Amino acid sequence: MIQIGSDSRPLGHTCVPLHGTGALASLLDKIATRRATHATLMNEKTESGGGSSRSHCAIILQLTQIQRATNAMCTTLFHLVDLSGSERPEKTREMRKSGMDAYYELQRMATTGEPMSIGAQGFIINMELSVSVSKDQHRKRKGYEPPKQCATAVMRYFGSCFKGTTKLSTVICLSQGRRNGWETWFSLQWGKDMAKLWVPLDRRKPKNLTKEVARARQRLRQAEETLNKAPKDPKSPAFKYLWPKKVMVRDARCATAT
Repeated sequence: MIQIGSDSRPLGHTCVPLHGTGALASLLDKIATRRATHATLMNEKTESGGGSSRSHCAIILQLTQIQRATNAMCTTLFHLVDLSGSERPEKTREMRKSGMDAYYELQRMATTGEPMSIGAQGFIINMELSVSVSKDQHRKRKGYEPPKQCATAVMRYFGSCFKGTTKLSTVICLSQGRRNGWETWFSLQWGKDMAKLWVPLDRRKPKNLTKEVARARQRLRQAEETLNKAPKDPKSPAFKYLWPKKVMVRDARCATAT
């Protein structure tokens, strides 16, 4: 389960430095082994694939450009997101789950690690894919804010890309299966809605390299101090906040390293 910061940015993800394009192939192989998949009646497991993807996958490439003459830096993020797909329960012969049941299983997985049922996965996946952004929000000068209540971490993360700091491009993959008519229609409608998005660009300005490094180190010290003060006893009521504090330290170390 990923953690989402106050700015809807994912925290605590694995940070891997890449010093050349050759290192990307091995990283992609490693990512593929961690992808959650499950065979269904609509998408069987084969030697080349694990069946139906039951998880979204996001690769965030960070490019840091430094101009030594002016001591300026600019950071650009590339979000490469492979969205999961979900078939209707009656096609996979799985029990349909209500929103309340699916949300309960999601919270249980976050706390105990117990995997969700296929029916609950389908509900959560479709709910996350159904999140749309109203193009009128920006035209009315109201701006867009990612949902914070009754929303999964993935929904808040996706929504952070619609705030004007990201150029959006979407590729729709259609199933070649003969029984995926409804799924194909949904994918096309989703792509049609995405094509209507209107988000003004907020161009990034260079920052002072020295100040950014000092700010990153200070943030790391504060995160480590907070973690050291956190209770380590599993019986403590505050023990549930230990993992988010560890995530904050990992994120701060990643920022300092880059």
